[in-house]
Amino acid sequence: MRLLQAVSFCLLSALFFAVPQVRADASVVSIDVAAKKATSSVDSLDPKGLNVQGDQAGILIRSNIMTAQKFVLKTSGLKDLSYDVYVDQELKHKKTAKELEAGIELSIVGRTADPAKIRCLESALPDINKANSKLSKAADAEAKRISYTLSQAAGWASVAKNREQRRRSVAVIIAPSDKTLRRTSFTGQEEEAKVAEGIDRACSLLQQARDRMFHVIKNQLLRNEAVVAMTPVTLNATLVINEGKPQLEAVVLNNCDLPVSGAISVVLPNGWKNEAKDLTIKSLASGQSHKVSFDLIRKDKGAAVPDKLPVAANLSVAQDRYKAEFMLTANAQVAEK
Repeated sequence: MRLLQAVSFCLLSALFFAVPQVRADASVVSIDVAAKKATSSVDSLDPKGLNVQGDQAGILIRSNIMTAQKFVLKTSGLKDLSYDVYVDQELKHKKTAKELEAGIELSIVGRTADPAKIRCLESALPDINKANSKLSKAADAEAKRISYTLSQAAGWASVAKNREQRRRSVAVIIAPSDKTLRRTSFTGQEEEAKVAEGIDRACSLLQQARDRMFHVIKNQLLRNEAVVAMTPVTLNATLVINEGKPQLEAVVLNNCDLPVSGAISVVLPNGWKNEAKDLTIKSLASGQSHKVSFDLIRKDKGAAVPDKLPVAANLSVAQDRYKAEFMLTANAQVAEK
């Protein structure tokens, strides 16, 4: 009797552990092969490019965050009995359809390069493309020259950013074990050091391009537009009326990988002065913001309260022998407090 009980217990245990148990709180990416659809239970994981060929499914799962994360990949709608699972072009598992439906655990590495440099490329790319689209249509020779440089800059930033994003991704192919593996468009992983080197080089080339535009382009407006497009720094300003008294608030946010320095200035209407003591910006680090806030003082009793004020930030960015200067502008509009 005891022997029979022991055998029964072992059989039950084997059945229980035949399918891996998945944590209830695990992040989950789900593939429905029949519906050709992939979804994620969390925003930090982005399943892209699901490719279903017969009973073979391939997918690229990208990380939207800079820290490492683990997740469970569940695949339903499979028809064959046994499957090979390739992770980043390497055969990692042999699983049954039932095991794949229950889920397999996978992981994605965190950041592979300086986060300040990744942030710089991601922030600069939309502005570079926007300025290039505008200037590429201009007849002016200098505008065309700037457009060519911006096109190059977009290529540097885009390639480096995509390589880093691929590093923070995982490509999975699930294929029937008894059938020939079909081709997919997924590329393999690059070495972490090479990805970081590519990010460093792209940021360095951007700074060299800023320096070149600043020193070569003669048209002041075009020169500033070119440098601003490649330097992800923003200026926001608000004019608050508090109990009838105007107060100006200006914020400079630096998303460039390099520190910026300079000063904020404001053009006041006649009859007004400001009590700001220091509007300088000293080596504002990447990812940091600089805020100034001060009251406007009425010098003349009859001076009308302004409803907007022109604000500027005159800044410089430097790395080794490469340096560029640029000006950001904003109109501080009234916001009732």
